[in-house]
Amino acid sequence: MPQDWTDDVFAGGHAGQTDLANMEKNFQCLKTCFSGTSAPSNPSAGMWWLDTTNHLLKQRNEANNGWINVWDVANGRPADGVVTIDSCAAALKSPAAGTEGLRKLGTGATEACAGNDSRLSDTRTPTDGSVTQAKMAYAAGDCLIIANDAEVDHSTPYQTWTKVKETRVVRNGTLRVKFDFRDSFNAGNDFCKARVYRNGSPVGTERSSTCAYVTYSEDIAGWESGDLCQLYVYSYDMSRHALVKNFRLYGEFYQEEENTLT
Repeated sequence: MPQDWTDDVFAGGHAGQTDLANMEKNFQCLKTCFSGTSAPSNPSAGMWWLDTTNHLLKQRNEANNGWINVWDVANGRPADGVVTIDSCAAALKSPAAGTEGLRKLGTGATEACAGNDSRLSDTRTPTDGSVTQAKMAYAAGDCLIIANDAEVDHSTPYQTWTKVKETRVVRNGTLRVKFDFRDSFNAGNDFCKARVYRNGSPVGTERSSTCAYVTYSEDIAGWESGDLCQLYVYSYDMSRHALVKNFRLYGEFYQEEENTLT
């Protein structure tokens, strides 16, 4: 293909046929990106050259003293040194621990993001950078996760354990469950009971009522994602009401839960 570019194509004293031939050659240079086995002899900054020996599309650099490899036309991808090789080299994918880089997934310590490790005071914190259900599990703490605070006054049915509050759990682990509980009478104790349940089965300590609100707190383990954390109450006498409020779940970090009132 033509590679010789003629700048002085037209002048009054030129032969018309010669000028037309040079114009046609110039158009062919542009059309083929100066395609050839060697570089054009009179390059300019910014011009293109299709190197047919190395199968590379190149562009003249701004200083007009070299060529930049842009596209591998044989394989239809960016040329080496532009994107795929230099910027994603193996040394950048898996550098030493603590060194920034583009990391790949894998099973080795370095490949599993060893440089991005973190450690807190508890043993559940990841030391290899990987994420597992166990490392994301709840641990009992004083950070409020969700609050179901509305007061419930339960009177019927009596002498039957009845669910009054319910919250769905989204992670595994241990939760700190708190609630306020009292009897409806102003005198006398132990006429009503309250207890934390999981999926309809008792897991918490059975609490007895008093005439004034008492806050009960208990760390309960064994929760799994999707479990229902529930509060049940029991009245021995239909004239005695069980009152509960501030049913709350606590852990080490904040996570919104799905909350269902019954």
